[in-house]
Amino acid sequence: AMSPSQATALEQNRTTRMIVGIGLALVGGVGLVSGYYDKKATKDTLKQLTAASATQATQKDIQGLRGDIGELRTDTKNGFDGVINAINTLGDRLVGKSYKPSPKPKIPEKAPEIEKPPVREHILYAPKDVPAGATGPAYAKQVIVQTDQNSQPTVLQVEADKEIKSGRFFIAGQPVMMNVRTRVSGNTFTLGFGYPAFTPENPVVVTLLSDQQLEIKSVKRIDSF
Repeated sequence: AMSPSQATALEQNRTTRMIVGIGLALVGGVGLVSGYYDKKATKDTLKQLTAASATQATQKDIQGLRGDIGELRTDTKNGFDGVINAINTLGDRLVGKSYKPSPKPKIPEKAPEIEKPPVREHILYAPKDVPAGATGPAYAKQVIVQTDQNSQPTVLQVEADKEIKSGRFFIAGQPVMMNVRTRVSGNTFTLGFGYPAFTPENPVVVTLLSDQQLEIKSVKRIDSF
């Protein structure tokens, strides 16, 4: 349009006109195709952005979520409180008192040990030397045995530090005795009687004979002869 002489030449030259027209058509076609794909890519990008924005949580959504969680906590607490109240009500109806956790059992303190009194034999004795007989062993020991407990029948055992040759006994104030038995075994003299009872008022008088001077080690009550 700016060069009329060239336009006239193009109109007269058909080949040149066709080449120029084809070139312009190609340029236009390429432009159309390029525009189409650019538009399609832009549209796809917009769809992706729209989808991404739809999946992202907004501040309002977050605040709403916090509110929902708070309401859920409140509802849960109220629900548990309701269960406890129901249990207490049921307990009141059944046993007349509300449910409460069982108190921890108290550990009892160990009671102080009471000292036991000593075990006594309940026997007291007093030995003394007495004259021996004109014949037989040369030494004689008399033992007066007392008790603080009544016993019947009674068996007593007298132990000396040396060998006993023989022994005898009687009960003070009792002229009659029954089931009387005696036995000498080495350093011990055992006596027993069934009647009368051995009482604090009637001590037993024992006389031991030996070839040596005797010392009394013990006098005790035993269970059997």
